[in-house]
Amino acid sequence: RLLEEGNLEAAEEQKQRIEELQRDRRRILEENNTSHQPKFFRWPKSFREFILPEFLSLLLQVKLGQPAHLNLT
Repeated sequence: RLLEEGNLEAAEEQKQRIEELQRDRRRILEENNTSHQPKFFRWPKSFREFILPEFLSLLLQVKLGQPAHLNLT
């Protein structure tokens, strides 16, 4: 948003802050010998397309008129 408003300095600061947080997260994963586990995407067995299992399930529930709750934890 800052960039859209023409505030280049603040936009650059936010970009740097976000990139540093990403580097910190990556460092922690490497230190714990773990890898990133996506919440919404997973590779199917064919590796040809991404599947959004939870999102698609939610969409189906909404289309069927059922209450839908997305678990973001």
